[in-house]
Amino acid sequence: TKETIEIFEKALQKEEKSIQTIQKYQRDLSKLAEFLNGKELTQKRLEDYKRWLIEEKNYRVRSANSYLSCANHFCKIMEQPFFVSAYKLDRAEKKKEVPLLSMEEYEKLAKAAIKKSDSVMALVIQILSTTDIRVTELYWITVESLETGKVEFVRGSERIVMKLPDGILADLKQYAKKKGYQSGMIFRTSHGNPVDRFQLWKRLKRLCSDAGVERNKVSFQNLKRPLEKKYYPLKI
Repeated sequence: TKETIEIFEKALQKEEKSIQTIQKYQRDLSKLAEFLNGKELTQKRLEDYKRWLIEEKNYRVRSANSYLSCANHFCKIMEQPFFVSAYKLDRAEKKKEVPLLSMEEYEKLAKAAIKKSDSVMALVIQILSTTDIRVTELYWITVESLETGKVEFVRGSERIVMKLPDGILADLKQYAKKKGYQSGMIFRTSHGNPVDRFQLWKRLKRLCSDAGVERNKVSFQNLKRPLEKKYYPLKI
């Protein structure tokens, strides 16, 4: 219901989840609401939901597991005694679903974004690839953080202070200046909201055709490897 969704959202905020993570949980929870269609949540319906994701909606195992993880967390917060196990991946599936991105393919993606003058994607691709910053932590890159050259955020129970590489820092300052940002988040929409993880993912996938890189190789996770990637300055 609308009320339980609000309770769930407030609980996630208390857990200090990032805005992007909360938005993902909301999207994942809407899938459970779609399945229930107003019916009461029970253990049997939760198990039926697991099968529905694969058999009816044709989701891949990793995507289905993401929805199931959200459903389990929702049940925990709502103090409901329901739980459903995740689908298991065999070695063949793991290898098939997470093909490695080569250094050459990373270079093609970065240069394609620069050529298209897509500063946001060029920065996002290279920040994720050349630093330990995760996509949900882009929120903490602010105009204020550029003044110190360091990004501060909480990851789990640990406080992280991360220095931005000189090339990235210079381009972020140029980008913020061009956009006229005086304070707040660097990666924001025209309405001032944080850039949505799902929208970034869609833009990343669209960039694959311009870069000549296989779509199934490109993900936020794959951008984190291999290490030691070179940074390519933007044309701002």
